[in-house]
Amino acid sequence: MVTACKYAVEGRSLYEDEDPQLGALQLVVVGKFLSHDQDSPGKVKRIFEDYNVKLFKMSEVPQLIDEIRTTGKELKDNLDALRPE
Repeated sequence: MVTACKYAVEGRSLYEDEDPQLGALQLVVVGKFLSHDQDSPGKVKRIFEDYNVKLFKMSEVPQLIDEIRTTGKELKDNLDALRPE
């Protein structure tokens, strides 16, 4: 849960502080959970929801791809903003 909380705080920062060049941002995490662990995915998802972070399990990657296709934005003119200085 410590790692989930770390990502939650980072995600909230991204969500609340709009990037001047890219606009609103949201952290998306693809998580891999142990097959016998039925509790952690739900707990992590609830933490992330409180911090505006989206969680997709590995088995949900096709849904993530669909979401990117329908809601993603073209960054053609903003690629330099993604490069570290």
